[in-house]
Amino acid sequence: QAHFPDAGVHLGVYAFVGAAGQLAGITRMTVSLTLIMVEITNNMRLMLPLMLCIMISKFVADAFVPSAFNVAIGLNPKIRMLAGDWQEAANAITAIDVCSTEVVVLHSRERMSRLVHLLDKVPFQTFPIVAGPQARLIGVIARERVIQALTQHRRADLARNGGGGDGEDTKVRLAPFADNTPEVKHFQTPLPRVLNHFQSMGLSFLCVVGSDHGLRGVVTRSDLAPFCCRQQRRALA
Repeated sequence: QAHFPDAGVHLGVYAFVGAAGQLAGITRMTVSLTLIMVEITNNMRLMLPLMLCIMISKFVADAFVPSAFNVAIGLNPKIRMLAGDWQEAANAITAIDVCSTEVVVLHSRERMSRLVHLLDKVPFQTFPIVAGPQARLIGVIARERVIQALTQHRRADLARNGGGGDGEDTKVRLAPFADNTPEVKHFQTPLPRVLNHFQSMGLSFLCVVGSDHGLRGVVTRSDLAPFCCRQQRRALA
């Protein structure tokens, strides 16, 4: 107002536009924030100054600090975000280098007592199903499907034996409840291709197999999340 005394702009307009710029710097919202502010004032003449202030605030904030939402996600260890691409030449790092090799596997027929024990003690949501001495991968089964298989087997056992006998020693057929087409990668697949597979398909896990299709390990978001962090990538480069 000191430079343009005849402009007739109320002081509240400057405060309003400044508040919008502060919100844009914190949340990084652009179009939605502009529309919200215009609807609050019901004044279309404020759209241009709001757009300028919000975009400038966002660009400046992007150059210095992450958004509040990204900071909150980073503080929660249970959330694994696979954001960005692996920019460095990381072909020397392969799937076998980052996968978890200590995997709880199941067979197409498992004892009921073992399945109940696994569901009680193991927190995993998906289990690979293997066959043969070389642990050839034949599918994966979700935790909910294991429970469904147990329930149906128990009902069939009760109908057949009337509750008699030791039902925990009987074997449950898991093959009908399994996914026979799991997402797999060869153990020598470069890490950037594994990361791209996760991002494009929205996967939560991926099985790593050898040349004989034997299970070598499982790659999860927890295994890949450190490689999406800029600081971690610079340390590994």
